[in-house]
Amino acid sequence: MTIEISPLDTLFFKNPKPFNAGNESWSDGIFPPTPSTIYGALRSIYFRNNPHELEKANTKDDPTKELKIRKIYLKISQNYYFPLPLDIVKDKDKEKDFYLLNIEKRNILSNLSLKNLLIIDKNIERVENFYIEKNGFLDYIENIENSFTLGNNIENISNYLKDEPKIGIKIDKSTKTVEEGYLYRIDLKRLDMAKIVVEFEGLKIDSKLIKLGGEGKMATINYIEDLKILTPPNLNKIFKLYFLTPAIFDKGWLPKWINKDSLEGEYRGLKLKLLTASIGKYKLIGGFDMKENRPKPMYRAVPEGSVYYFELLNGDKEKVIKLLHNQAISDKLANEGYGITFIGEVK
Repeated sequence: MTIEISPLDTLFFKNPKPFNAGNESWSDGIFPPTPSTIYGALRSIYFRNNPHELEKANTKDDPTKELKIRKIYLKISQNYYFPLPLDIVKDKDKEKDFYLLNIEKRNILSNLSLKNLLIIDKNIERVENFYIEKNGFLDYIENIENSFTLGNNIENISNYLKDEPKIGIKIDKSTKTVEEGYLYRIDLKRLDMAKIVVEFEGLKIDSKLIKLGGEGKMATINYIEDLKILTPPNLNKIFKLYFLTPAIFDKGWLPKWINKDSLEGEYRGLKLKLLTASIGKYKLIGGFDMKENRPKPMYRAVPEGSVYYFELLNGDKEKVIKLLHNQAISDKLANEGYGITFIGEVK
């Protein structure tokens, strides 16, 4: 099932930093929302429509336990957009030009056993909050193009987010009056022409509305066809994994099945070697457990758009596609949509 979420109002997706009126006066917002936020919103729809089953939540009989998020991306106007792969960088000297980095073997000194670099002979920089349009993304996956253009293939998502901060103050529930020293400000966002698209399975919902974000703002749901264009490219011995969503790994930036010294590992019968990677600054993933009335464990996640280059040492190429293309490989919370990957071709 695939849904298109269109906000009716501003949205607030709080970052994981603790926030209590009186101690902190400003709470930053983030965009896009974490997979956990969307996962929780989908479950809330089900229990809102089936309140008699609420007592089964988070038990072995939980009717939502089979829910799995398959993809999360954006729709701007009529085009679909994906987080910009982090091996695509911007030319510092040309405002609209972006380039794909090349993998090259070099003799380098490192505390890791990496001997491969991602480089290009240009003056470049990495950028944040950029997305790549569907056709440009397919060209990237199939390694057809090594250059992209702002406004053609690539968009800055900040152009479609309008800041509308809200100022409030805490109210004493007993006296119904304001409490001194509890003024606060939160970072609300209004989406302009941008919608959130979510593909999921294992849960049937029938609703036209969804509550989303920290203030429970309403958004409409439109049921659409699955985006079935992301077929795997030709697979060579060396390939790359692009992360559509953040991934939570037990070893920080390394999946638990990779040896940190040799950078080799076995994943469900495939023997792989990590050659190099382009990774952004980690994201903090947290949340609040409403049933237990306490914060959830905090994790550091590899951000969406990160890219890992692998060499297939042993195993069938078709199995690589089956296990790693459009699959969630996060060590934690994979069912919530963390660590969704696509295979990219390397020539």
